[in-house]
Formats: sequence, structure tokens, C-alpha cells
Amino acid sequence: MRCFKGVAADHGGLRQTIALRPFLEQVTESLRPQWEPLGHRMAVDCPADLRMVSNPAILSAVLEQLVRNALEHAFPGGRNGLVTVGAAASGPETVLLSVADDGAGIAEGTAGRILEPFFTTRRGTGSVGLGLNIVDNLASDRLGGSFTIASRTGGGTLATLHLPARTPPDL
Repeated sequence: MRCFKGVAADHGGLRQTIALRPFLEQVTESLRPQWEPLGHRMAVDCPADLRMVSNPAILSAVLEQLVRNALEHAFPGGRNGLVTVGAAASGPETVLLSVADDGAGIAEGTAGRILEPFFTTRRGTGSVGLGLNIVDNLASDRLGGSFTIASRTGGGTLATLHLPARTPPDL
């Protein structure tokens, strides 16, 4: 797998047909060393036949960042939790990719700022606050879609990528 920072800077346009269920299973499995030792569980929720045409390196980097973000922020105090990576068709031309957790949610004062570049609640731990901003930019600029986050304090977080089923060739 390519590193997130490298994909963010890469301007190649390798598009291919992606069978989403095995792709999502591969992404979650690649992150096993980060979630399993902490006692977290991962699940994949995706129809077996769902496919899209997109750049797998960018999709993988974006999903990995969203899962890492959930693991870092959703479960304070060593609490164990569930992170679900999902995909669903939303009409014939759109695919929704999501990362949901059953964690602490995003604090109200923080929620409006999480997509700002350099905003972080973990500056003392080495975080520079670019992860979600880069996800947002890649979703629109490289994948032709959009990115949203919904959360309730104490009620978990749902990050959703609204993407075309076929990424435009000029991206």
C-alpha cells in the first residue's frame, strides 16, 4: 500500500474497476495491526456484487485515514469499539463509502472545525491536523465526489464519501 501523504501528492490517474467488498476487506485487514491489539472490532458492510470505477490507491488511502482517525479519536480511555467500513449504491451513478464507529462522537465545539487544515485536538501527540482536510480535498478533487461527517457526542461518528460510480477520466 502507498502511504497517505504520497497518494495525496500523486497526480496519476490510474482508474480501474473495483469489486468493493473484497477491496474493503483488504483495507480493513491491512489495518489489523492497528485495531486488533487495542481490542477493537472491524466489520465490512457491502453487497457482494457492488463495483465502481475509480483510483484504488486514492480510495485505499482515504479509507485508511478515516479508519485511523476513528481509532485515534473515537475510543478514549482504552474503551473498545466497533468500526464498520461500508459501501452502498445510491442510485445508478453514485456510490456511498462510509466509515462508522460506535465511539464517543465529536464534541460540539470541535465538529465545525474538523475539516479545517491544521486543526487538531491532538497537537501534543504529533498530529498536525491535515488528515480530514486531505480526505475532503481528495474526495472532491481526485474522486469527483464529496465528503461529510455526522456525529453525536456519545453516539458515534459516520464519515461518508459520496462518489460517482465512475470517476471522471480527467481527475
